[in-house]
Amino acid sequence: MRCLARDKTTVWASLYEESVEEIDADGKRTGNHVTRRCDPIEIDASVSAARGSVYEDGFGQSVNYDRSILIDDMDVPVSESTVFWIDADPATDEWDYKVSAIARTPNVVKVAVKRREVSK
Repeated sequence: MRCLARDKTTVWASLYEESVEEIDADGKRTGNHVTRRCDPIEIDASVSAARGSVYEDGFGQSVNYDRSILIDDMDVPVSESTVFWIDADPATDEWDYKVSAIARTPNVVKVAVKRREVSK
């Protein structure tokens, strides 16, 4: 029996830290909130190709997502507020994917992500 190695890709993730109210130039509150995130961290993961039509769907039929990420490091603190750089570079680009759903098993974390348009 032949075992196939799973190709891994390095993706970058940034975790939610806090939401802070914006202050204008006069030092007054604007009523708008800005999300602060931690610095991006590298994650070794298997990333799917763009989502197609499949019979088995690990997230159910009502989740809207473009790709899925499989992470076998159970210590990676991925949550619904995590954002990812998959087709982008965190040093020069804004994040390009956000979490739609997370499915956890004892051995792997499967994350459904939705692409967002990023201005370059």
